[in-house]
Amino acid sequence: MDRVTATTMTLGDIGGLHDEARRVREVVELSLRQPQVAKKLGVSIPKGILLYGPQGTGKTLIAKILAHEIGLDMFTIKWSHVMAMNDEVSMNMLMDIFTKAREHAPSLLLIDDMESMGYDQSPITDLVRKKSAQLIYALDSLNDDDRVVVIGITDKIGTIDPNLKKHRRLGARIEFRVPDEAGRKSILEIQTRGMPLENVNLDYVAKVSVGFMGTDIAALCREATLCALRRHVPESGLAHEIPEATLSGIHVSEPDFQAALRIIGKK
Repeated sequence: MDRVTATTMTLGDIGGLHDEARRVREVVELSLRQPQVAKKLGVSIPKGILLYGPQGTGKTLIAKILAHEIGLDMFTIKWSHVMAMNDEVSMNMLMDIFTKAREHAPSLLLIDDMESMGYDQSPITDLVRKKSAQLIYALDSLNDDDRVVVIGITDKIGTIDPNLKKHRRLGARIEFRVPDEAGRKSILEIQTRGMPLENVNLDYVAKVSVGFMGTDIAALCREATLCALRRHVPESGLAHEIPEATLSGIHVSEPDFQAALRIIGKK
């Protein structure tokens, strides 16, 4: 169980997730800042949001950035840790973090690694059912006046107890998909905005990086920079201060990106 420190990143530091970020923000803002709007419109806002999609698509990052931008305290637990605890310890831990979230309201409570919940198993074990029942109990203990929004994170939505996906629990569901070519281009533009590029066609890089997540693209850009550095500075030279004139002459080119694609093993 952790209280998350503020991130210095903003939504402008990530790409390809505008719609997902907007939808998460809407639920959080309506629940914590504008509950009267939902009442006026005759709808109820769920207590929690379930973010699902492949690993590396930015689910946890979006939650942390929004908590910072909106000005909310954020608490986080990993469901894999809950599964490893005995029943009494896990129940006490869940109730304790829900209590802390209330005490620091308005706040977000992030439950990560929910793919370890295990509802895709056959048969579903008693352990899986007990742990899920504990979370349902904790969620149902929240009142609208508590001003706490719970965000669940999972790579696989099929692993989640269907009872948790009911409207007043984790009722808002937002899918994070693998970036398409336009999304990859947007991420590349952000990741390379501080890099000394020279004759790099980002449209081409976006086109050939099919299947890359945001984290993959970040790794690709780092590796391309290292490839450029290797061209100018031998490995032995890294033990000494690199002259400013040498640094000024280092540029990241398209061949560096091609080499990086080969190194990180995706084409």
